[in-house]
Amino acid sequence: MRQPVAATCRADSGYFTAANRYCTAALASWKKRVNASRTIASALLPSHFMMLSRTAHCDEQPSTPEQPPAPSPYDLLVFENLAREFKNVMTQDNYDGFRLEADRQITDNIQASHSLFLGTVMSDVGYLYQIGANYASPDGNLLALAKIGLDGIITARAFAKHGDNIEVKLNGNSFLKYDPRNAYEAGVDYMGRGWTASLKAAWQGTWILNAAYTQQVMPKLTLGSELTYIVSCTHRNLSKPVKVANSSSIGAIAARYVDGDHIVTCELADRPPHQRAGQWTKQPNFKSMDFTMQDTDTARVQYVRRVNERLALATELEVTPATRESALRMGWEYLFRHARVQGNIDSCGRIAMQAQDYSGFGVSGCIDYWNNVYRFGFMMHLLPPQPEPKQDQQVAF
Repeated sequence: MRQPVAATCRADSGYFTAANRYCTAALASWKKRVNASRTIASALLPSHFMMLSRTAHCDEQPSTPEQPPAPSPYDLLVFENLAREFKNVMTQDNYDGFRLEADRQITDNIQASHSLFLGTVMSDVGYLYQIGANYASPDGNLLALAKIGLDGIITARAFAKHGDNIEVKLNGNSFLKYDPRNAYEAGVDYMGRGWTASLKAAWQGTWILNAAYTQQVMPKLTLGSELTYIVSCTHRNLSKPVKVANSSSIGAIAARYVDGDHIVTCELADRPPHQRAGQWTKQPNFKSMDFTMQDTDTARVQYVRRVNERLALATELEVTPATRESALRMGWEYLFRHARVQGNIDSCGRIAMQAQDYSGFGVSGCIDYWNNVYRFGFMMHLLPPQPEPKQDQQVAF
């Protein structure tokens, strides 16, 4: 099975994609834990202190803290989130060596984070230190994350919500030692009554423009389309300009069907055959450990089965008609009371697993047999201390 031809006008986006996956996981985890009435300090850890404002009786059952409602599969989604459940099951934050994460609460809305990687291939010297900061507004409508490392990579992401209809997203990755790896993206999503619209602009060595639209035909069925345009890319080599890519466009259509615990999504991307330079895609390439761009048209069908509240199964079939290639991927997710375990395997010789305990301990493993890559790691996450109860509140007996 031969490898697909990589796009020629792109910059190396491995660092940007890895940082984007990390920020996406942090954003998803924060949105699950925080609602408008809770601060980021109280959302990071479950509360173990229950202040009683009335008389306590021995026959009463202890009340549990209020949890934000789980997202419904029938929610109205933008185009890039049509396969939301599939991404939640399959996406992993794999690492190698030893990873230490430490958080410190500065204020009710600002949190500092420290990351230390030892024995990792992420850095040429085998170790890496990163420091960052997170900000969350009291009303939960603004979230900002930024991080800088010893390798000279600066990553930042911001998410803002205006009212019930508009969401603005900003992403940036700057590599101080190598400019071609710089990448920036800005987008806005609008949620209408039964429809959504999205606009994006990105810079990855060339300008990339994207527009998407989804329509919820019925509660179970959502249809969507997407158009991506890559502007002509010209690089300068010394005193001579070099044109590395012509203008190109990519069209895609997608559908999402929900029936209880069964979710099916399919996507078909097509590009005119006479425009073969500079394809840009957000979909991963199963044949590569890093999520690079492809130069082939593909069709994907994804299926997710929620067996119960704890177990979810997912599978994906990818077909590339131009090269007569196909790939099959399967994964699972199991939620324990205090831990989360994920695993996936695909037909291209890649196996990945991740186990994360909510108290801070984690294990990760990733094997790519075809490329002879083996990565295993352990993680310790030091969470900020639980805030003490206020002294002015009294317990009545």
